[in-house]
Amino acid sequence: QIQQLLLFGLTEIARHYEAGRDGPKIKQLNTEVEAISKRFPSDAAIAWLFTLTLNAAIRINDTNSDQGYFRLRSLASRFPKDEKVQAELIGGMGNRMNNLYRNRDKRIFDEIEPNLITALEIGKRFPTSDYLQLAVARVAGTVVVVYGFSRPINIDKMEAALNIVRGIATLFPNSIAIQANFALAGANAVTAFVSVGRRNKVGKVLEEIKLLAERYPNSQEIQDNFQRATSVYNATMK
Repeated sequence: QIQQLLLFGLTEIARHYEAGRDGPKIKQLNTEVEAISKRFPSDAAIAWLFTLTLNAAIRINDTNSDQGYFRLRSLASRFPKDEKVQAELIGGMGNRMNNLYRNRDKRIFDEIEPNLITALEIGKRFPTSDYLQLAVARVAGTVVVVYGFSRPINIDKMEAALNIVRGIATLFPNSIAIQANFALAGANAVTAFVSVGRRNKVGKVLEEIKLLAERYPNSQEIQDNFQRATSVYNATMK
């Protein structure tokens, strides 16, 4: 019970530091949790906490995330059957990809497809976990952005990634987070389709987002992405 209380407290601290984007404190917490992890190397709960703090560090330290990312992958490889550890690994992949893309780091194109394949393979091991499948969908959503907004645009790979996001959303119709992620990916896809003149592809996606907006009127994220997609589409009609 004491260990559970300690883990809970450290988890809340990690999330607080992450929300405040407090890099130095996240780094310090990483060091403390790593020391605990070394004392209990086979404890999955402690390993998950360590992956959580590593993932937070990757998200915050967007221009210097290599070390934390490689440590995250190494740690997760020791716990292939732990759902929470694997979900943090996938989340770390997504954060890493977002960092590379934002900083125009060309390594994104070396890592994007292997990361997506890895995320999908992990997803097959946990097909009923909405928590983990959300992480997979977010990685695929990042692929939509990279292929849909980079130059030259790779519209076919963008659409394939969108279909992955759509497939996960179909399997988890009651997860608002997963549905919102599809709305985000869909709105990004609408912009990409329009930019290459494939307006014939836009109608289906826009209708899907519209249905989500009607189903979840209180989801600001879904509403915002519906409005964004609608504005892009309407601009092409002028």
